[in-house]
Amino acid sequence: MDQLRNYSGLPEPPHYDYDLSTVHEYSDLDIKQIDLSVGANYQVDDNFSLGLGFTYLRYEDDEPYLYDGTGDACIYNVNMTYMF
Repeated sequence: MDQLRNYSGLPEPPHYDYDLSTVHEYSDLDIKQIDLSVGANYQVDDNFSLGLGFTYLRYEDDEPYLYDGTGDACIYNVNMTYMF
């Protein structure tokens, strides 16, 4: 790759020696991801409805050069809709 250049007109940043020789290894990522969602709506009358929802998210990465974003998330939602 060519050296990074500043085309913004701002002062030139300091030059760094970027070693990109291991970039090809980044495609061998060990990531596991689960996204599960379920929801229900109940139409009370022509203008009014109620809803419930649940989403479960699981993310795991086992690579040392990734930000360790491993974790779980549970998202609950309740909604009411009124149409004029």
